Amino acid sequence: FDQPIRFKELVIAGITQVDPSDFTMAKTLGYCIKHLGIARKVDAQLELVVGPCLVPMHSPLASVDGVRNGVLIESDAAGETLCTGPGAGAGPTGSAVVSDLIDLVREGGNGTSLGRRVSRVETLSVLKAEDSRSAFYLRMTVTDESGVIAALTAILAARSVSLDKIFQQNLTDNRSMVVLITDQIRQGELDAAIEELLAHKAVVSDIQKLRVY
Repeated sequence: FDQPIRFKELVIAGITQVDPSDFTMAKTLGYCIKHLGIARKVDAQLELVVGPCLVPMHSPLASVDGVRNGVLIESDAAGETLCTGPGAGAGPTGSAVVSDLIDLVREGGNGTSLGRRVSRVETLSVLKAEDSRSAFYLRMTVTDESGVIAALTAILAARSVSLDKIFQQNLTDNRSMVVLITDQIRQGELDAAIEELLAHKAVVSDIQKLRVY
């Protein structure tokens, strides 16, 4: 998008909060989990997100594995274009570092934005995290009793959160794991719904939230 890279404005999440059960559930529901950096132009703003995401197994990104990195570009005319290559190891890392150093020397220390002079770039504002829209994966542990699922879905419905998938698995005699995949929703609205879910007596764990790509 011809934009300078602004790390301080990125919404960044690591992989430490991802539990092995999330990988199992993702596979069960037809997804894999990848750590993605996402940049989208939304009207006159930029959406910038870095974090673990559920990726559908039919997506080209699902095939990027091991030491390989991938860049998926979506455009109106050409659709999806995937570029992949080695992203780890002495050779690939050294090549990237030297390339950055050459760019810095050529620009006289003024900085570049993906090969363009920053001074020639018109900066767009960054979309606030709460205004970002996506489908989401939610995982929680609840008491295994009648009416719990109905109560939880009622809370979500009151916040206009619609669901694409619901999965329940018994953990013990009185505990169940519930996994939800939402439809597209504004993140701020979902976060408000999660606060209400956490306040419900049947929810006995934190709620895992991952973006669905």
